[in-house]
Amino acid sequence: MTGRARRIRALVTKEAFEILANRWLLLTVFGVPAAVVVLTVLNVASLAKAPLPASALPEALRGSCTGLSDNECAQVHLGRTFGALYLLLPMILPSAIAAYGIVGEKRGRTLEPLLATPLQTGELLVAKVIAAVLPGIAAAWLGYGLWLGAVRVLTGPGLVGHLTSPAWVLAIAVLGPLFALLATTVGLMVSSRATDPRAAQQVASLLILPVVAGLVGQLTGAVVLTIPVTLALIAGAAVANALLLALAVRIFDREAILTRWS
Repeated sequence: MTGRARRIRALVTKEAFEILANRWLLLTVFGVPAAVVVLTVLNVASLAKAPLPASALPEALRGSCTGLSDNECAQVHLGRTFGALYLLLPMILPSAIAAYGIVGEKRGRTLEPLLATPLQTGELLVAKVIAAVLPGIAAAWLGYGLWLGAVRVLTGPGLVGHLTSPAWVLAIAVLGPLFALLATTVGLMVSSRATDPRAAQQVASLLILPVVAGLVGQLTGAVVLTIPVTLALIAGAAVANALLLALAVRIFDREAILTRWS
């Protein structure tokens, strides 16, 4: 292992301990995923007990349910809509952690000794990105797996097959982590310029709005996640991540951060 890799690993470990020691971050890391899982499971359970008529479905989706009953079609449609929350989850957790990443350490008087070391800016940002992204991705994948298990128990294997189409598997496996990386990078950029962790998170959380708009579009039938759509979103997110990561390194001013709140 190279010296750079050792420094990054040590800093990731330090970040992990700080997350575990912060009650607010700890509540976010465990509370938000649990709430999403409970919400999505209750939604499927309610549909299993209370069938919906065809009139409850958006007109654009009724033709895509060939061979399914009205209630089965409603379960597929609303299941996919609530499944989109697992694309939102990887953004919520990293944005909260990343927003604390710089300004929180500055307020806790732990950032100055860190920046005074030979640690390079790129190494510092990479470590903070890894520490913020991994909990969000792990929570999203674990929650998605638990949700699919609950769906299978409550409705049978048929609905699970529709909720694990290639487009959705690709979205959860690739697009979700890219969203997490995007939210983390923006959160760190905002955190390096803000003076309060919560204010930094509020600004960074604006990035979630386009995903929420997509969720609403899924609910109304205006947006359907297909392979071409998913691939286009992945390409766009990858380009945005590359540009933002380069920008984050350039605007990270160590001297300004050390002196801004002195």
